[in-house]
Amino acid sequence: MRILIRALDRLILRATRVFEFCDAPDCILRAQWGRAPQDVRLAGDYRVRAGELVLYFHLWNERLPRMGADGADWAWAMEMRHKLFASMGYLGQWLARQPQVAEVRAVAATTAIVAPGDERGGALLRRMGFEILPARTPWGRFGDFWENLYASWLMWAYNAPSLRGRHLLRQGRVELWMPTDEFLRRYARGSRSSPL
Repeated sequence: MRILIRALDRLILRATRVFEFCDAPDCILRAQWGRAPQDVRLAGDYRVRAGELVLYFHLWNERLPRMGADGADWAWAMEMRHKLFASMGYLGQWLARQPQVAEVRAVAATTAIVAPGDERGGALLRRMGFEILPARTPWGRFGDFWENLYASWLMWAYNAPSLRGRHLLRQGRVELWMPTDEFLRRYARGSRSSPL
C-alpha cells in the first residue's frame, strides 16, 4: 500500500508541476509556480490579489527527518528546524535569480504540520516571518475531508509516527504567507546552497 501511495504522490506532483529547485542533501522543500486563488490581505495592508503570481513551497516527503517509533523528540525537532531554515535559504537564493522575481507577489504554502491554534508550532513559523491564515478550500468541508485523507496517507507512507495524536476528521491545515520582498530579505543571502 505504501508503494501505491508514493506512486500516486509522484503522479500528483508531476501533474501539478511541483519541482525540485535544489540538490543540496539537507533541502527538504520543493516549489511550484501558481496564482493566488483569491485576495489575501497581510500585515501592513499588503495585499495579494487573486490571479497574481505566487511561489508555493511543499515539503519534500522523501527527505524529511525520520521519526522514531514514539514520534517527534528533541533530536528530531532540532534536525527538522535546521533543515527547514537551510531550505528556506536555498529557496530564497534560487528565487532571487529567477527572471520573473519582480512579478512574484508572495511566497506561500498550505500545511497540516501545524494545525490551527497550535501556538508552539505557529510561534516558530511566525519567527521565520510567515503570517498564518486559516486554510481555505473552494470545496468546503467535502474538500477538507479529501485533503485531510490524502495528507494522512502521505504521513503514513513516508513517516508513520507523525500520525500519532492526529484525528483524520479534526486535522486542520493553515496557509503560510510572506511578501516576496520580505522573503528575499530574510532568506536570499548567506545560505550554503546548491540550487539547480
